Order: sequence, then C-alpha cells, then structure tokens
Amino acid sequence: MTAIPNIIELEGVSFGYNKQSLLLDQLTLKIPQHAIYGFIGHNGAGKTTTMRLILGLLQPQAGKISVFGKEGKYNSVSMLARTGSLIETPPLYEMMTAYGNLKLACKYLTLPYVRIDEVAEMVRLQGQLHKKVRQYSTGMKQRLGLALALLRDPDLLILDEPTNGLDPQGIKDFRLLMEQLRQMGKTIFLSSHLLSEVEKMATHVGILQEGKLRFSGTIAELNQARKRHLKVQVKVSAASRVNELISSHVLDHETLVLSVNNREELAGHIKKIINAGISVYEVVPQKSDLEEIFLDTLIPNPITLC
Repeated sequence: MTAIPNIIELEGVSFGYNKQSLLLDQLTLKIPQHAIYGFIGHNGAGKTTTMRLILGLLQPQAGKISVFGKEGKYNSVSMLARTGSLIETPPLYEMMTAYGNLKLACKYLTLPYVRIDEVAEMVRLQGQLHKKVRQYSTGMKQRLGLALALLRDPDLLILDEPTNGLDPQGIKDFRLLMEQLRQMGKTIFLSSHLLSEVEKMATHVGILQEGKLRFSGTIAELNQARKRHLKVQVKVSAASRVNELISSHVLDHETLVLSVNNREELAGHIKKIINAGISVYEVVPQKSDLEEIFLDTLIPNPITLC
C-alpha cells in the first residue's frame, strides 16, 4: 500500500527570540496530503510561530522544514504560489470595499477578476462585496481574509484561528467549506481554540504545549486516546462516603464522576461501593470531548502517535 505523502514536515525544529527561552523546542510535525490538520494549544503555546516558520516568515534556529517535499528554501516563490494563508489579523484596507481589496490582490497576483465572485461565493460574502471593509463585522473580515487566501486556488491552506468572530452559522459554513476544499484535493493546516469544532472538521489533530507536541494523530487515534480517558457519572445514596473510598469528583450529595482506565476497573469500583453499604442508583458513561483530552494531555508524559 502506497504511503500518503506529507505536504509539510518539521523535524527537530527549535525557535526562540533568545537562547534562554525557546518558543518551539525540537518540534517534529508531519501533515499528510489532503488532511485537515487541527493544531490546538493555549495562547503562547507556539501555534502561530509554527505557521510563520512554515511560511518562511521566520527562520528556525535548529531543525529542518520541508513543504511540498522541498527542504531549505521552503519560502520560495513556487511554494508560496501553491499556498494560501491567513495569519492573525487579515491584511485588509479598511477604507476600500471588499471588492476593491480582492481586485487589488488579483492585480498583484495577475489573476482574472472572475475569481472575485468565485471566492466571494465560497465564503458567503456575495452581496456584501461593495461595502467598505470598515463597515464589516469581525466575522465578515475573517471571511474576506479567507477569500484572499483562496484567490490563487492553493493546494495548501494555512489558517490561524480562522473562525474568530464567526457566529454559529458562520462556523458551520466554514466547517462545510473546509470539507469541500479537502474533497477538492486541498491540504488544510489550521489552528483554533474552538476544540469541539476542530474535532468536528479535522481528519488529524495535533496538541501543542509550551513548544512541544504532546499529541499528533488521526481522529481514529484520538478516539483510542479517548478510551483511555473513560469517565462515568454515578448516582449513589452518599457521594461523600464514596469519595472517602475511591478518588472521585463529587458534583452533589448523590452524584459523582469516576475516571477509570477500563470497564474492569469500573466494575471493581462499583463492587467496592456496594460492599460498603452504599446504594448505586445509576451509572452513565460520559463522552470525553477533545477539550477534556486536551486538558488531560497537558502532563509531563506526552501521548506520542506521530
């Protein structure tokens, strides 16, 4: 079976504005072709720095970066011609209309103006193109920034917090657009703090903490990690007494949450509760979402699936 090529590869990449404080420490990251790779982490974890390094806006102190299989001059004109990006605040001229911004970009990139209507429809800005950007909401500016990133019909999209300012419908539209682009053969590398949204749209997930990759894998591998974070809500006659027997999180006088590694461990806990003369009324499994796994993963021993 032929292996899927990696569009982006970082190997042992380190970066910092001074030698005493590294923002990225020996980061190794592989993003396969046609993936939607969700990159998550707290503010200051190094997500934006990683994206700037990939685009060649910053240079690493150590390690190797390759994009489209080319190492070294990865910020070459040929690479950038195949890449669309939206990093932090979209580069917009607020006194101009949205159409004017897109037209100026088309002129600079020597693209036909017909692309303006095409990308506007993709990001749901049709009918809003002749408003001045200063009249746009934050979400509309994000849509326009995404439209600019899509102008060249890129093979690779690098998007930093692309759902900032979007309302729930806008987030849903964005999720559908990302899947459409993936089916068209695009590779998408995006960061987000909306962890539940990353889980809904991504094919792969990476968790970054303090410049180190704590988890990297497919959604299927993430689900395997979820099985190691099994939580059940238990209703009993005396939650405080259970907490004296077994480490748990008490919600109220008769409800608590147990964290277990497998069903056998859960059965042992339930037996111990019953043997202590405490009645068990209900046992309900809780689905651990990506955010819970993310928080649980922020420990000294990383989950390594990359």
